[in-house]
Amino acid sequence: MASLAALTGTANPSLALGRNGATNPVISVDCSVSSAATGIKLTGRAAAAGADISVISSGTNENLVIDAKGSGTVTINGTATGAIALARATGVTGAITGTSAGAAALAVGANGATNPVLSVNAATASVATGLTVIGAAAAAGVNLAAISSGTNENLTINAKGSGTIDLNPTGTGNVLSARGILSRGTAGIGYATGAGGAVTQATNRTTGVTVNAPTGAITLVSAAGSTTAASFTVTNSAVAATDVVVVSQKSGTDKYIVSVSAVAAGSFQITFATFSGTTTEQPVFNFAVIKGVAA
Repeated sequence: MASLAALTGTANPSLALGRNGATNPVISVDCSVSSAATGIKLTGRAAAAGADISVISSGTNENLVIDAKGSGTVTINGTATGAIALARATGVTGAITGTSAGAAALAVGANGATNPVLSVNAATASVATGLTVIGAAAAAGVNLAAISSGTNENLTINAKGSGTIDLNPTGTGNVLSARGILSRGTAGIGYATGAGGAVTQATNRTTGVTVNAPTGAITLVSAAGSTTAASFTVTNSAVAATDVVVVSQKSGTDKYIVSVSAVAAGSFQITFATFSGTTTEQPVFNFAVIKGVAA
């Protein structure tokens, strides 16, 4: 048949093709909707140029629904080996499960697998670990946890190269650890650049100073060292009464015995005396606040 005229039908089915006709047909066309103005267009092309399935309609925009029956599954490209490309925003109702053994099993970003924002690597042949994100009600937080077929599993978080891991840089709450924190590297544990403060004492060595930072340096007023203990108060908004404040001598010719002799909300007291020399100079004491609780 060289050509086929348009067919008009108002029944369901208006067209039924199959070994048994309208009984379990292979293809069925339903034209029973009285206002029917939508349909499917099949466009053939040259070899290797693909084939098109598109919606036709008298309207400007028209949806396309593809349904399995009952609890059946819709499979796209189940036997071919090419990729599936989704050219527009995609919404999914229900769970999503992806099976892949690739180094970029999931790559999300403006450039796809090239510098992605999120990448999932499932290339390990015996892969059995992963990460789960657990949502909760508002103000109840979100939980990141390791998942594994094993009983105990480590979770490693890495920056790249000499990059820094920054926890809660924009939030104002604390970073809490329910277990001990150990340092694997040689850099140690402490405060980073920007957290400290510095102040120089005025008048005499019992004059109080103010430095509102959890760590820093205090330069004493120029005076001769003395074997008689002296004390001064450091006003510091970063200090709570339950904190532990550590102080040590950073510089100076004379050798000092230096300690924190009192801690209160918003301040601590340093007591010091020299045991080696009475040089007139300006020694520097370093301090650091370790947050503590009474219960």
